[in-house]
Amino acid sequence: MQGDPSRAEIVFLSSMQRQHERFGLRIIVVDAAELTGAGTPSHDDLVNYTYDWNLDSAIAVLGDDGTVARRFGVEHAPTTFLVGSDGVVRKRWDGFTPAAQLDFAIRVLEGRSPTD
Repeated sequence: MQGDPSRAEIVFLSSMQRQHERFGLRIIVVDAAELTGAGTPSHDDLVNYTYDWNLDSAIAVLGDDGTVARRFGVEHAPTTFLVGSDGVVRKRWDGFTPAAQLDFAIRVLEGRSPTD
């Protein structure tokens, strides 16, 4: 898939899902192939992606025909959003997201101390 995030980012996104799922965290990966001009991925491409990256079934992988990217002003991959349960974007990272920054932002959104 075009625009794949780095292996490191996928690894820590999976880790964040496991650590924070009891607080309601949901990780959604939106494929950026259309954004890079490679076209919209097929269902089989997305299924293979989850296996290739060894993603937990709790992490949703969605194709995008460019609609989601345009709606959120995404110009390159990866772009990471932290969205509250109310649907409001609380934080955005363009490019690689450092694990510590993401973890801290998630804990703040959950109303927990950074050291809980």
